[in-house]
Order: sequence, then C-alpha cells, then structure tokens
Amino acid sequence: MDDAGHRLQELLREGLARPLESLTGEPEIWVELAAQLAREIDSAARRDASGRVFAPDQFTLSFYPVDARTLVGNAPSVQDDLARGIQTAIRMAGYLLARYPHVTLSSDPTLHIGEVRAIAWHSRDPLSPVEGAEPRMEEPLTPPAVGAFLIVDGKRHFRLDRPLVTIGRKLDNHLVLPDPHVSRRHAEVRLQGGRYMLRDLNSTAGTRVNGQLVTEHLLQPGDVIAISGITLIYGEDAAGPPGQTQRYTPPSLGKKDPNQITPLDLRRPDSSDTRPEGKKPSDGAR
Repeated sequence: MDDAGHRLQELLREGLARPLESLTGEPEIWVELAAQLAREIDSAARRDASGRVFAPDQFTLSFYPVDARTLVGNAPSVQDDLARGIQTAIRMAGYLLARYPHVTLSSDPTLHIGEVRAIAWHSRDPLSPVEGAEPRMEEPLTPPAVGAFLIVDGKRHFRLDRPLVTIGRKLDNHLVLPDPHVSRRHAEVRLQGGRYMLRDLNSTAGTRVNGQLVTEHLLQPGDVIAISGITLIYGEDAAGPPGQTQRYTPPSLGKKDPNQITPLDLRRPDSSDTRPEGKKPSDGAR
C-alpha cells in the first residue's frame, strides 16, 4: 500500500474507533476494518479525465452475529456514525464522493467473533455525468439503473440486465430461490423510468425491504430485500458487481447456515455529500 493508502487507513481508524468501541478483539476490530476499507476504496476508486478521484459510496460491513447484536444494542445510531466516519476519512484523504456514503450492516455466522468483512462499490458511475453539464456534488445524485445487481444471501451476485426479472421458487423464474417458503411467483423487479421497481406478486410470505413489508418499492443501492429466509442486497455499479470480492471460507467443514447474512436495522442518512476538501492524491498515488 502506498503513502496515500496508509494515510486513508489512518483516517479510517480514527473515524471508526468510537462507533465500534463496544466490540472487543485483538487487534481492535476497527483496525482490521480500516485496513479492509482502505484496500476496497483504493481498488474501486475511479479517476476522471481531469484527475479527480472518486471513492465508492456503498459499503456492506459483515460481523459475527454476537458482535452485530452487541454493536446495534449499544449504539442504535451506529450506521449513521460509521457513514459519517467513512465520509470524513474519504474527504480528508482527498477523494470525491458522488453521494453520501450508505452503510449496510449484516451478521455472518461464517465469521469468527472479532472478525469483520467489508465490501465497497459505487452507487452510480461517477465518470458519466450528463453531457454538457458539470456534476453538482453538493446535491445527492439519483443514479441510473446501470450495472444493477443483487447480492443473494451474501454468497453470489445476480445481474439485473433485462427490463423484467421474476423471482420465485419455480425453475422458470429468472432468479430461482429454492426455498419452500418462497412462492412459485414471489416477486418481480421491473425497469421503470430508468430505475428498478420491486413488486410483490401477492406472495404468501410477503416481501420486506429494510425490514418493512412492501407491495411495491423503488429500489435504491443498499436496500436489503427479505424474501422468506433469503436476503437480497440491491446495488448498482457500471462496472458490474464487485467480482473481486472472495467469498469467505470457514476453517471448519461443519454444516453451513442457509441464512448466511442477516440484515440489521437500517438507517439512511438525510444529509448530502459535498465536494471533499483537502489535497487531492497525485496521479502516481492511485
């Protein structure tokens, strides 16, 4: 990691220490998380023609279930605090953001206590502004449905590359969820006005988004969809799903939990991002 990467890692440590202080581990869990996030941000960062560097703005952080419950129980506003800490570190390191960071927390029983795993991606392509217009970084941007995908149970990525995607138990669905509690035709994701709309198809168990039962919902990056015991996380990235992220392989060969990732209480910050201040990294730093 170069000097700019080490600088970002140090800033992330400072920003994450307080939100995660209720968790124990050796080394401290925020130290490991800062290292992972610095690598993810560095890997996903994109530079435009004028040399400006954009950091990813979508983050999924997975914890061991006991750690996840401890974290949310001791700090109900932890997602807002983590988003604020990540935003501050990114800005001070000289990156730009297309929108305010969104943090999704999840519990993962394949991790050990004190372990954490981070995934980062862009909610939209920061290098594709409207032709002839300057990007207005002081306002939250509405991303097009470009490179949309679903993370299925934290194990695989499903690309949304057609105007209509059906979800259900039957084998003729586009996304097949082989669970007896999933209806044969459970839900659909339909492209509408350049955005993906999720609709429940009168399913037996219902469809939830961010913990709320819905019949229809306009999807936003980071939304967590629950269909029976299966979790889908919606994301958008013009380069496609973050395929470089390796699935964690537990050291034991015991029976795997079918519900690998369980979303926690989600909160979405209202404030918008502004152009970060401070020195931008040089061309040689990326």
